[in-house]
Amino acid sequence: MIMKKLNILIVEDNPGDQVLIKELLGETNLNINRLFYAEYISEAFDILKKEKINIILLDLNLPDSSKGETVSKMFLSIKQIPVIILSSNYDEVMEFESVKNGVQEFLVKGTFTPTDLERCIRNAYLRVEFERELRDTNIFKSKLFRIISHDLRSPFQALLNYLEFMIDDFETLSKEEIKEYLLNLKDVSNPMFSLVDNLLNWTRIESNRIEFSPKELNVCKVIDECVKLVGLHVKSKAISISINSEVDNIYADEEMLKTVLRNLISNAVKFSNKGGEIKISVTNRNHSNIFQITDNGVGITPDRLRKIFNINTNQSTEGTSNEKGSGLGILLSKEFVELHGGEIRIESELSKGTTVIFSIPTQIK
Repeated sequence: MIMKKLNILIVEDNPGDQVLIKELLGETNLNINRLFYAEYISEAFDILKKEKINIILLDLNLPDSSKGETVSKMFLSIKQIPVIILSSNYDEVMEFESVKNGVQEFLVKGTFTPTDLERCIRNAYLRVEFERELRDTNIFKSKLFRIISHDLRSPFQALLNYLEFMIDDFETLSKEEIKEYLLNLKDVSNPMFSLVDNLLNWTRIESNRIEFSPKELNVCKVIDECVKLVGLHVKSKAISISINSEVDNIYADEEMLKTVLRNLISNAVKFSNKGGEIKISVTNRNHSNIFQITDNGVGITPDRLRKIFNINTNQSTEGTSNEKGSGLGILLSKEFVELHGGEIRIESELSKGTTVIFSIPTQIK
């Protein structure tokens, strides 16, 4: 059974057939929100531009289009909307061509029952949904492979290079030089650990294997631990970080909250200029603990900001010191905040900085 309410577009120029189709739909168990009618294919395109349509019931012969032309015109306009042909007569060649062009089902008027129509609509809708999920899964896999092959490979290569330098020159290196190499190794290892941790957490979310275990936490202690993880990075860019919390303790999943803070603080450092300033604050408003992380860095373009929470369009960008990233951190942060029942939003202005605000309810259900 389709639980979602459906908007169905009936593209049919015969008033009698329009009434018949409406009556047949009324005898189904489909959860129909609204029916739209179009007598011309041009009129159908206008409706598709204005309304969110879930199913199209399409007559082949229309005043401004006929048979194969109708199918080809429709599929030049729509994207991933299931189409069911309602033809006056059976045409094997036309059915084959229609299915080849993307039509989900082919029915002959006067020969099908409400049950047949319901089955076709349900199957067409579910088939398109499964195909959409498959596309999203493939996009996600491609993103993971890119991260593993590129974003993870680069820091590993740097790690190996530092180790080789130390091994080759070990006998001649001074204590100061060894310390410098070790600090560089740590500097490379921290973002690599964060990336691997993000990948593991994201995989757990995708496979529904993530555990949610909230408990009482000291806010400042959690923030301090996350700030320390980026200590070397902060020092190298001469960035100042201030923490101001009106809240002493909160109820949250410790690992999830640390992952959110670590990613958001790391992003703030990444996109801050040398000598920049980052402010972290926690307040309590309307039964929620509000976290706010503000930097005065490079900011985010409006176009990228619109796409930032969508895995299919989210793209990582280099930091002010050419730092690499995967783009997963912000997506993971959104998932973990929402698992707490909270919300996250981003405000940004180019060349002036970015503020990320997220909430954790004081009482988690």
